[in-house]
Amino acid sequence: TSKPFYQRTWVAIVATVAVLFLLVLVILPYGISYGLHQWLLANGGEDVQLEDVDFNVFTGRATVTDLNVKADGQSLLLVPRLELDIDWIPLFSKHVDAKAITFEGVKITIIQAPDGAVRIGGISLPETEDAADEATEKPWGFGLEKLEINNTSITYQSPDLQLVTHLEHLRLSHLVTWMTDPAQLVLNGTVNDAPVTLDGRLPPLSDGFGFSGKLEITTLRLDAFATLAASAVAGLGGQLSINSELDMLLTPGASLTVSHSGMFALNELTLEQEDRQLSYADLQWQGEMKLATVIDNGGLDLDLQGT
Repeated sequence: TSKPFYQRTWVAIVATVAVLFLLVLVILPYGISYGLHQWLLANGGEDVQLEDVDFNVFTGRATVTDLNVKADGQSLLLVPRLELDIDWIPLFSKHVDAKAITFEGVKITIIQAPDGAVRIGGISLPETEDAADEATEKPWGFGLEKLEINNTSITYQSPDLQLVTHLEHLRLSHLVTWMTDPAQLVLNGTVNDAPVTLDGRLPPLSDGFGFSGKLEITTLRLDAFATLAASAVAGLGGQLSINSELDMLLTPGASLTVSHSGMFALNELTLEQEDRQLSYADLQWQGEMKLATVIDNGGLDLDLQGT
């Protein structure tokens, strides 16, 4: 015997919804891939290649494979693999909660033009929205449980400074805007081929920007900063090494405080100014330093104790 009409209707409705849902699961990654491709083109990318975007709507996990953004005839953003794990539920309360973000083998170029405009990976930074409009709405919160970056290179280019940073390994955990606990940061890499190590904490974002922990820099060449220092000295050379317990905090629009305990070393330092030149084979500072600046009035307090 045939089923009653209402049972057949519900079966048809359930089957239709199931088919539509399956279609969404199949089509959604293609839609995300197309949307990302078009957004990159609209914001500065001249040639965008993207092999695949895999997205699981149930778990909130997404994987981007082989993204290459070219501009001005060169590859400015190369992402062999990016993995992203987002928790859906907090989005309803205007919280973006990233469980994990993983980069591997990324190459990115940051270019700052003479007028101050910045392009990251060939993409122009969007203009900031009107603060008055933002004040009328509940602000979004952002949380990052774990960020892993491995074998990644960042090239920074500006009229005054050229830096190439290679991150052999970086791990950042528990960076959350709605909590007051510090985030944990571990970094091993190089800046212009000079080894750099960080092992410490970042302050809560509500307190400002800074770092507290161990900092080691070995033989960083100073000639890379010569153009940046041209207003003070005509020539700059030598190498800088630091082995420090550092505590630094920048409060937006207010003050900068720095506390250092350890060693600064300058080797083969050269300074030029007009027709004068100073050279030092070896300069070293061992001790404690406290620095505080007040941005509003330009005041500066400096306390040095050591040898």
